[in-house]
Amino acid sequence: MGNAAGTDCVRAPDVSGVVAGPADRRASRCKRGGARIGCLGAVAAALVAVCLVAVDADARVAVQSTLAPGEAVVARDGFGVPHIVAADMYAAGYADAWAQADDQISQVLRNLATATGTLSELLGPKPNRLVSDAFARLFRVQEVAAERFPKLPEKVRDQVEGFAAGVNAWLAANPSRSPRWAREIAPVDVVALGRYHYVRRQLDNVLGDSREVFDTWGAGENEVVAAALGVDEAGLGAAGDDAGAVGPGASNGFVLGSSRTAHGGVIVGGDPHLPYYGLTKWWEKQITTGDFSVYGVAPVGLPGVSSGHNEHIGWTL
Repeated sequence: MGNAAGTDCVRAPDVSGVVAGPADRRASRCKRGGARIGCLGAVAAALVAVCLVAVDADARVAVQSTLAPGEAVVARDGFGVPHIVAADMYAAGYADAWAQADDQISQVLRNLATATGTLSELLGPKPNRLVSDAFARLFRVQEVAAERFPKLPEKVRDQVEGFAAGVNAWLAANPSRSPRWAREIAPVDVVALGRYHYVRRQLDNVLGDSREVFDTWGAGENEVVAAALGVDEAGLGAAGDDAGAVGPGASNGFVLGSSRTAHGGVIVGGDPHLPYYGLTKWWEKQITTGDFSVYGVAPVGLPGVSSGHNEHIGWTL
């Protein structure tokens, strides 16, 4: 996914404009010394040095929030891709969430509701929403996420907590742009979405399209649901709006060594065989903190990058 060797640095984003992260978190992280950079000015310098992707400073946008300035900056390039410069993982997660929400808040919330088994509650009980909710609850997706959240590495928890705070702050600041069914999210909801992707994929790999499983599991259950909804029981697993669908698939990728490219750099190409909608819709971004700079994509509703590259390596699904 892109050039693992990076690109020539033309212009770095102006980091004067500014975003996110509570003042108390900022204060604690800016006390870091040595090689660990905690403050935004040093982080911006790191971006100039790495410069995985050149960003037009004139295209930058400032993320508006009521939180303390100096934590993160979001600059968008000519394609609208956000480039986030953050003081730490919490601020990176917050800015990531704000930018995602600003682009497609309904999809962010819908994906999170899919993972928590609340699609029917929020959007109404269409057949496939009930199937998706049944899956999430049967496999205790949110419960297991809650049990394991305290065991996650501190930086991961920080990023996830920042992401949840960013979504909630965006909702509070943009009531007219938020869907009527929107509600605040919790950090564990974000972890649940990551787990939902994993569990659903495993089941699909074994059984094919896992939506079909719910046509036979639980004797009499589909009959009751179908009667309540006034739909044909036989079509319960396939009707509706593909809520929660991941679907079976097989991805591929390739790598070209530096001796085989015109610019002398390594190229990593990714071809995820996934539909470009719903849970598997990608969202492109660059994130730079004092510890790293990474560019790539991740499913809507999740922080970070799941397929992409930094200045040293590239990876893909």
